[in-house]
Amino acid sequence: MNGTYKSFQISEKVGFLHESGRGVVTAILPSNKYLVLDDDGFENEYRSDELIKLFQSDKKIKDVILKDDQGFPKINNSKKKKSKQSVSRRIIDLHIEELVDDHSTWSNGQILNYQLKALRNFFNKAKNERIRKLIVIHGVGEGVLKEEVLAYFTKIDGVLIQEADFREFGKGATEIQLLFTQMEE
Repeated sequence: MNGTYKSFQISEKVGFLHESGRGVVTAILPSNKYLVLDDDGFENEYRSDELIKLFQSDKKIKDVILKDDQGFPKINNSKKKKSKQSVSRRIIDLHIEELVDDHSTWSNGQILNYQLKALRNFFNKAKNERIRKLIVIHGVGEGVLKEEVLAYFTKIDGVLIQEADFREFGKGATEIQLLFTQMEE
């Protein structure tokens, strides 16, 4: 970062620079970070350089930010109910720097265990919310984390695993599609 920080206030509407969707700032955290509640009810931590203010009157910003997973503009009609058939997507970045502030004293094994715990929590929350598509960013590296991610999901019935869209995520991401009819208990 260049030392210039954007500031946001609680209840301010924001968009995400690296993900589709929008949210509302629910808390201001230390180190220029914000807790944001997204449209689907997930609350995540973001740095200020990952957010953009949304202004109701600025059509250009709304048109860029509010697009669905296929790049089509989303219909913003609060009276319209979301279809149960709609495909929503969640993204988790398992790079340890994105999960914790300081891991300098952790061993590689501790880091991997923490990343896998975050993955399990992410998957369980997404499954409970009936999210249809997950993107897991694991990076390229030596491939240890990617192998663990694949091993985790291959043990689960009702999921399709494939490389995530290279144009959007590069080489280091996996897409998981959840087929709820096969996951019902």
